[in-house]
Amino acid sequence: MLRVLNDNWVETEGPVGVVNWTNEEGARFPVSMMGSGVWAGNRGLRETYDLREVGAGGDGSKRATVRQELERIGYLGDVPARVQDGGMRMAGHFELHIEQGPRLLAMKKRVAAVTGAQAYKWFEVHVYGRACHSGTTPMRLRADPLAYAAGMIFQTNRIARNSGVLMSVGIIKAEPGSVNTVPDHVMFTVDARAETDEELGKFEETFRTQTKGALMKRNNTARKDGAADKVSMEIRETFHSPAMNFDEIAVGLVEEAARDVLRAGDGQAEVPRMISGAGHDSVNTARHCPTAMVFVPCKDGVSHEPREWCEEADCAVGTDVVIQSVLRFDKWRHEQGHFAG
Repeated sequence: MLRVLNDNWVETEGPVGVVNWTNEEGARFPVSMMGSGVWAGNRGLRETYDLREVGAGGDGSKRATVRQELERIGYLGDVPARVQDGGMRMAGHFELHIEQGPRLLAMKKRVAAVTGAQAYKWFEVHVYGRACHSGTTPMRLRADPLAYAAGMIFQTNRIARNSGVLMSVGIIKAEPGSVNTVPDHVMFTVDARAETDEELGKFEETFRTQTKGALMKRNNTARKDGAADKVSMEIRETFHSPAMNFDEIAVGLVEEAARDVLRAGDGQAEVPRMISGAGHDSVNTARHCPTAMVFVPCKDGVSHEPREWCEEADCAVGTDVVIQSVLRFDKWRHEQGHFAG
């Protein structure tokens, strides 16, 4: 986009730039939208510096922290990171992204205007029992946290299906991790998402209540069987992103831009509106400035795996829409008197 503006000597009323937010996915360091979250003031800088990368079990002392890795690659600067502390200020934020799902393909549309993002929470569920030899301990006398965790995952999946919530378990760890040992500690993650905060809240309440009830039932049955040890459980919320609605003016500018780009191309001027199922840095920027997103289709709706693919022609359409959206936003700001004086 910047290359097109520069090569064509396009002069805007306000400056236009690109920002590359750190750790948007939360894959290496387990916090989604990390960099933009610090900028927006949702996360403390010190606690973010201390985050350790995802890795094997144990105390994690050998896993690098965010601060260590920023120092290692020479990116630990002295510019304020938080907008409240005098960090980078933005008048608007436009983001181009593949849909990461199949809806655009199903509708046979090449672009969508994103109106916001659904709510989601991440949890770590820790289940504790007693380690013992798998060949010498009768089944009825075991305090097996993995057996309970497996049932809990199945039950949580059923709760999500019945409530219309999206839920997935992405990480499962059992310790001590020996083939012939019943584990004493199991950790698994839960990612739950819904279009509204209310829907997500109802899911969480049911999830916590039913799993607690199932645990009590399990322990009562085990006690009758003569088992000396109980299974215990702890649910920790590790991340929360409330539902976010993007600025209506910014979304409208994306729609206008998309209609013009499509008319100039294949003549299809209809632009659907969509709520994003995934978290994006735009969720955080929307707290401080007008924000909108542009979706383009991805092959078979696949994302977060090696087959993810967006056709070059669709990439071009999306980029054209972003360029036109930014220029329209710049014109709108001029008409509103943002550059007066």
